[in-house]
Amino acid sequence: MYITDVNTYAKTIQISRDTNIDVTSGFVNPFTNVSTVVLDADNDPAQGATISVVEDQFKYDTAQADGKVYLEDVDRNHSVQINYAGAEPLIFKASELPAQVVFTDAMLTHQLDEVILTIPKPKSKSNWIPNLVIGACFTGIIYTVVKAINEEKAQPIHL
Repeated sequence: MYITDVNTYAKTIQISRDTNIDVTSGFVNPFTNVSTVVLDADNDPAQGATISVVEDQFKYDTAQADGKVYLEDVDRNHSVQINYAGAEPLIFKASELPAQVVFTDAMLTHQLDEVILTIPKPKSKSNWIPNLVIGACFTGIIYTVVKAINEEKAQPIHL
């Protein structure tokens, strides 16, 4: 009969989502993977919602059509911020992020009270003076060219 100690083979146990603890040394992995599904007020996936680590601006993800966001290797003690258009951002501790985050209508803070449209002035009718000057100049040029051609034809040809 072969007897073995189970504890020598089971070095790690799962204590929370994506976090391991080494049973033999008591070492807790300070990093975790975080993910959630972001939903809008109608419980539809919030496409375009973002999740980012507050302490590390370069670690972020944007929700696609399914509303899922995911970050790898986030310090458990850091905070994550979830943003969605028109709503106040939500902040959670990385280790306490819920599986679903819902933005309700009451969370919307950036609603438009009024819209101001600026309509450009209609273009004024053109002034006739510039057109008259341009026409007179053009007439003068044509007159000079025609006169020069007629004078050249009137001179006899010498051989």
